Amino acid sequence: MTASDLDATKRIFLGKFAELVREFSENEQEVMDAQKFIDIKLERQDELRAAVAQLKAAADQLGFDLFEENTRAWAASQAAHPEPPVAAPAMTLTTRAAPTVREFILHEAEKAYPGPVLAADLRRRMADLYGVQVHEKTFGMTLYRLSKEDPPRMLRKGRQEWFLIQPNESEAAEKTAASDLFT
Repeated sequence: MTASDLDATKRIFLGKFAELVREFSENEQEVMDAQKFIDIKLERQDELRAAVAQLKAAADQLGFDLFEENTRAWAASQAAHPEPPVAAPAMTLTTRAAPTVREFILHEAEKAYPGPVLAADLRRRMADLYGVQVHEKTFGMTLYRLSKEDPPRMLRKGRQEWFLIQPNESEAAEKTAASDLFT
């Protein structure tokens, strides 16, 4: 292959490379936009699930089962309205599998960023959203482990609150922690 042939081949490769990088970047942006949209919709689903759980708990306090009453109301109205009611009888509070405690903590810390999260609040929220009951120390111990992971540290502790550390903050936090040892 001559030098001019090699230069022509390089230009073809560079042109194809630029085209692929441009398409990759556009695709990556679309994926990020789609993920933001999905996160917003999942958060709304969590809010709706929590609202249904609160409504069901209130109905339980009043001595009736909301889902059973909904089924009865739907059956009674079946002749006049063949379409099911808005909240179908088969609706459940846990259509999604519960995340692990670690996943849940990181998700909630990300949502709260730059604000803190509290172990007790996280435990209550997970119970409300997913019906998952865990030992009272599980969240505190998981938060502690996330703060000690090396590398990267994902959380830092205040007094009782925990703060998410973004990747670029992690190095600065490590340097600060190391310099604090000598002051």
